[in-house]
Amino acid sequence: MAILSELMNLTHLDLPDSPSLSLGFDGGAWCGNAYDGKEGRKYGRDVARQGAETTEMAGNIVMMNTPHLLNLTIGETSPNITRTENGTISLIWPWTGRMDDWAMEIWPEVDDYEDIQYGRMATTHLGEIEN
Repeated sequence: MAILSELMNLTHLDLPDSPSLSLGFDGGAWCGNAYDGKEGRKYGRDVARQGAETTEMAGNIVMMNTPHLLNLTIGETSPNITRTENGTISLIWPWTGRMDDWAMEIWPEVDDYEDIQYGRMATTHLGEIEN
């Protein structure tokens, strides 16, 4: 980061997604089965939150060291960067102030096929077909 702070003409920085930043977040399970079912979606929401928190941490580190940046992208996400008159910098991410709602949008609660009670499904009798 020290080198970046010396690049005063740098206005835009693209970084890889949060699991690739070596900030303690590994990206969650790589096997899709971990995300199956109700518990899997709950796990997916937890992973999404951890990723967002790591992205925020990275954004804060970057802006503390390169306050002159105009644009920042981490993975596929860019915050809205605002500056107050006294020089305070705020990063507003898609989940800012609504982390739980945001995580639920990504990993919504849906009925599982495992929850279907097949013994209770109705059957239809078509009768005879005329030629």
